[in-house]
Amino acid sequence: MAQTSVATNSSLAVQRYSSMLAVDIARDAYWNSKFMASGKSPTMPIWRLTDLEKMRGESIRYYLSMQLRGKPVQGSQKADGTAEQLDNYSDVVFIDQLRKVVSAGNKNDQQKTMLEFRDIGRSRQSEYMIRLFDETITMYLSGARGNNNDFIEDTTFTGYAGNTFVAPDSNHQMFGGEAQSAATMTADDKFGLKLIDQAIAKAKRQGGGTARIPKLQAPKVGGKKRFLCVIDPIQEYDLRREQGELGWAQITKALSTGKGDQESNFTRDALGIYRDVVIQVHEACIRFNTWGAAGNLPGARALFCGIQAGVLAMGQPGEANTFTWEEEWKDFKYVLEICTGTRWGVKKTTFNGLDFGVFALDTAADPASVNV
Repeated sequence: MAQTSVATNSSLAVQRYSSMLAVDIARDAYWNSKFMASGKSPTMPIWRLTDLEKMRGESIRYYLSMQLRGKPVQGSQKADGTAEQLDNYSDVVFIDQLRKVVSAGNKNDQQKTMLEFRDIGRSRQSEYMIRLFDETITMYLSGARGNNNDFIEDTTFTGYAGNTFVAPDSNHQMFGGEAQSAATMTADDKFGLKLIDQAIAKAKRQGGGTARIPKLQAPKVGGKKRFLCVIDPIQEYDLRREQGELGWAQITKALSTGKGDQESNFTRDALGIYRDVVIQVHEACIRFNTWGAAGNLPGARALFCGIQAGVLAMGQPGEANTFTWEEEWKDFKYVLEICTGTRWGVKKTTFNGLDFGVFALDTAADPASVNV
């Protein structure tokens, strides 16, 4: 009686691993798991564009339609000839292929150990891609590589696929304490609730109406509009010291009011909620060491995000197939190498030379304060 079987390293088994990579990214990657959504209109800080998952192409162009601003026609005045032109801005994100190869060892080494190199390779590839996604999205939203010493790309990196980093414009950059710029920052200009208060006020007052500055719009999660503020661990340390135990308890207490799957996901692992701003900490926040009058002050860039702060475009069909997994035996089928790849592009959303959905909150952040 014939029995159906799947041979080791067959295309069927390999495809399972590529699908597992996609699941890992969606579940465990910081931005993907909490703050990303697809669809015709953006609803989260990261908008996943799916056009190239269904058709061929190298880029996706997306649009912003500005509010009408002309005066109305009154009384018996003629309306004919007063039509207002629809004012649209556009941006484009390009995609390119990224691949990573690991060695699963040779047959002799595989024979010597109980370790399953192929399974270990899958785990390491998954971790690598999660890290790559998180670091890349954070760099693009921040508009800089910074001096983080544990990133995959070095400090001269400027972006993938021709999507270069765009530094924050003056309307979308704020500073801690009394600082008015990176050059005027001192060690005392740390992260605190005052800066969040300023960002909230700016989000409410800046843009919209007849202004040509886009208005920062809060994502609606769990029936409430909540901004997202992503901070560095040193900024978290400074914020906790500023508030003390009682003040911090009030911030964390607001987390217990979150209801519904969407809000629970948005607030999952959050530090707290302050005035409907979800405060999250992320190890990949961009750091600098060139601020202050002497150009040697360490600092960090927090991100105050609304809808459509950035876009992510994937260039392979379907969420389950966004990664490839190819195994190849080298040296007369003696050495096994595994290549994982994807086609993607990331970009901070900018229109007419202005950031659209994110404020950069720059503060002093000295790792020496926690002996790092």
